[in-house]
Amino acid sequence: MTTAYVGRRRQGELVVTRRPEDTELTPDRSLDLVNHSPSGFDVGYRGSGPTQLACALLLDYYDDEQFAREH
Repeated sequence: MTTAYVGRRRQGELVVTRRPEDTELTPDRSLDLVNHSPSGFDVGYRGSGPTQLACALLLDYYDDEQFAREH
């Protein structure tokens, strides 16, 4: 089964959903690992929001804190 992550805006905030489970990815777990953006995820620029999203995606997909921190 393939995992996909789908982002959309909800009331101005970026919401990321993991498919096919349809579960929402939150920044909480990645913020415990490294705090790039306490305000949450974002995209479209080089900054803290996209960096937090990248960390959260790696952590969720690989379920490996060391890998997510290093990459």
